[in-house]
Amino acid sequence: MEFLLTDPLDLKLKHAVHRAALAYWRARSIAVGGLPGRQDIDPVDIPAVLPWINLIEVHRFPEGPRFRHR
Repeated sequence: MEFLLTDPLDLKLKHAVHRAALAYWRARSIAVGGLPGRQDIDPVDIPAVLPWINLIEVHRFPEGPRFRHR
């Protein structure tokens, strides 16, 4: 899958994987009308990006957020 680079941030990203991830994220954001959730991301679409993906869960507590990296 090929993505178009349309923003100055795209030009700052040097690594092709970073550019592909950003373009995919933006495309999915537009498709769902906001930030995409896990259900909006299909790993089949981005096989070259998968080894570089980190999931970070945010758990909100009164004393402040805690993060779980997966």
